[in-house]
Amino acid sequence: GQGRYGKVYQARYNNNFVAVKIFPTRDEYSYKREVDLYNTLNLRHDNLLRFIACDMTSREGEPELWIVTEFHENGSLYDFLGGNRNSIEQNFGKESATKTALKILSSAASGLSYLHAKISTTHHSFSGKDSISHRDIKTRNILIKNDFTTCISDLGLSISETNHQLLINDPNFNLQSGTVRHMAPEILNKNLDISIFQHFVSADVYCFSLVIWEVVNCLVLKNAYSQPYYDKVGHNPSIEMMNRVVNFQGVRPEFLGTNVEEFGSGRDSTVDLQEIQKLCRKMWSFDINERPAIAAVKLMLDELKKSIDA
Repeated sequence: GQGRYGKVYQARYNNNFVAVKIFPTRDEYSYKREVDLYNTLNLRHDNLLRFIACDMTSREGEPELWIVTEFHENGSLYDFLGGNRNSIEQNFGKESATKTALKILSSAASGLSYLHAKISTTHHSFSGKDSISHRDIKTRNILIKNDFTTCISDLGLSISETNHQLLINDPNFNLQSGTVRHMAPEILNKNLDISIFQHFVSADVYCFSLVIWEVVNCLVLKNAYSQPYYDKVGHNPSIEMMNRVVNFQGVRPEFLGTNVEEFGSGRDSTVDLQEIQKLCRKMWSFDINERPAIAAVKLMLDELKKSIDA
C-alpha cells in the first residue's frame, strides 16, 4: 500500500507476517519522530499498532528508512467501510452491524485514550508514559483486526507533551500537517495556540468525531460509505475550501437515514442514536473547551456496547 510518507509492504519476519513501511530519505524527519516515540515511550497497548523494529538500509544504491510493525490482513477501517462491509455477515453471522460498529469505535477510542493518557509510576518495571497527540486521526490510520477490534497506526505526525516545545520551535514544524478533510476548525484557521499541548489533544477529539460519523453512517444507518463533508467539498479539498465549510459556514456531517431500529436492540433505539449525535456535537464543537476527553468518549461507547450485548 501507499501511505502518507512511503510505501507499505507485507513481509515475513521470524516466520510471521509483518508490515514494512519504507520512507524515502527526504522524509527522515517523520521517520525519526515516529521511531523516537516507539523507542522512548511505553506504547504497548492492544489498540495501538505494535512496533517490532526499525532499520536504515539501501536497495539498488538508494538509501531507505524502514519501520517494521505487526501486520493486519483486513487493512484499514477506510478500506473496510469502503468495500468490505459484506464480510461482517460472513464473519459474524448473527452479530449485528451495530454491534460491530460499536466494537470498532470502542476499541479505537481505547487506543486513542491510551495515547492521550499521561501515566506516572514509581514501579521499576514500568517507567510511565507521556501524553501523546496523534495529529492525523482518520479511518485510514485505524486498522481492523480479525475480531473487528482495531488498532491505531501511523505516528509520523504525533507529538508528546515532553517534546512539544522542542517540536513547535523546529523550523520543520507545520501546524497544518495531516489530512485537510479531517483538520479541526482551529487548525484550518490557524487559531490553535501551539504553545498549549492540550489544544493538540483536543484537535484529536474533533478528528475522532468524524470517525464516529463515518462508522455510524455506513454500518448503522446503512448508507453507502462517504467521507466527511463529501457533499460539500470535492475529492481533494484545499485548506481554504475546508475552512470555508467548517468555520465560515459552520457545517458538520449529518446523520441521515431511517435505519435506526437495531440501534439499542430492544430499547428505544432513537434515544441511543440521539446520544451518539449529542456526543459528536460536543466533540466537533468550535469551542475546544466543550469537547470531552477521549476517555469520556470511550466510556460512553462502552456503555452503548454493553446495552447492545445485553
